[in-house]
Amino acid sequence: MRKSLDISILPEEAQRELLDFYEFLVEKYGKKGKIKKYNWELLKHILPQPIKRFEPIRREDLYGR
Repeated sequence: MRKSLDISILPEEAQRELLDFYEFLVEKYGKKGKIKKYNWELLKHILPQPIKRFEPIRREDLYGR
């Protein structure tokens, strides 16, 4: 059974903590030889990142009147 979690809603520190806990569980319960260590620097580029809220430019600001 394969499940997925959306960890992008968590702060970066909580995401790291969750991945560390996952690695702990894999080491504790996983099969030997199938354990993968996750490199956080690589993962943070793959995981969805929050974007800033879009704020349209007002016409008055564009033309400086």
